[in-house]
Amino acid sequence: MILFHFVGEIIGGAVCLEEDGIIDSAWIEVSDLVKLNDEELRNPQVMKKIAKALMDKSFHPMNVFRHPIKGGEKNRSHK
Repeated sequence: MILFHFVGEIIGGAVCLEEDGIIDSAWIEVSDLVKLNDEELRNPQVMKKIAKALMDKSFHPMNVFRHPIKGGEKNRSHK
């Protein structure tokens, strides 16, 4: 399985909460995210894994995914 997470840079604006399940929001440093209690996060294992990858600079540019993975067509035909 491959999970795609996109990284952006905030240049202005405000947080607009549109989901009923989200009761609070705040801008925090990535390094502070991994210190939060799991109960404070939505999907804490995923969020902390993403934060750790960002802190370790363990990510790849989009052009890595420009070409299909070899064998992908073959594997799809057997489903």
